[in-house]
Amino acid sequence: MSKVGARLTKATEETAMHAQLEAASARIAEFEEIITIQHAEINRLTNDVSVLLARRGQSMAEHLHQLEAAVAAERERDEARAQTKILSAQVELLKEAHELANGSLRSALAIAERNGEKTNWPSFRETLRMSLEASHAAMASINATAVRARSAGKD
Repeated sequence: MSKVGARLTKATEETAMHAQLEAASARIAEFEEIITIQHAEINRLTNDVSVLLARRGQSMAEHLHQLEAAVAAERERDEARAQTKILSAQVELLKEAHELANGSLRSALAIAERNGEKTNWPSFRETLRMSLEASHAAMASINATAVRARSAGKD
């Protein structure tokens, strides 16, 4: 490529870059105008809120404090609902464990009254195993909740 061709290519590239810079500058100016308008709108809305709060005899700080308290109360209600669900599930586990234990005790009493005669020992062992597993699951759930409650109480 000749020197003239190289200069022409360079000039074309510079012209294109210059056009891109001008377009970018125009976009920046548009964004600055939008930001200025939005900033003015935010100031107007803040003013409107301050006026409304003043009519209610409240400062912005008092209002924000009130909002924070409302949010904290809602969090506590959510936490209480979650704890209620956990406790309901634990009650169901305890109920199931109690029903299985009751069945095991009735079977054990029947076996004792027959002095162990005519007993299906494999079935009885399985009944006892299921009862112990259900009881263990219920106790583990309750213990985990108690640990969480103690930990939360330390905070």
